[in-house]
Amino acid sequence: MAQEIDLTDYEVMFTIHTGVTILIPKQEILNNSNSDNLHFIIENKNDITIISSGNKLIIKNLKKDYLEVAKERNFI
Repeated sequence: MAQEIDLTDYEVMFTIHTGVTILIPKQEILNNSNSDNLHFIIENKNDITIISSGNKLIIKNLKKDYLEVAKERNFI
């Protein structure tokens, strides 16, 4: 059964070379994921949804300007 988790406990780092790095606690629903089955979607202009094997992890309330600069520099 697919799960959906809203995540508000995270830390964000922003650097010129790596763009936005989001540090999140380990999530059980992502344990069996690899880069081939992970999809990242920006929603509501300040949320990132990570989809893996039908599961959704939604990172809520990111700063809009972080996401805009990351998109502008093709990091997302």
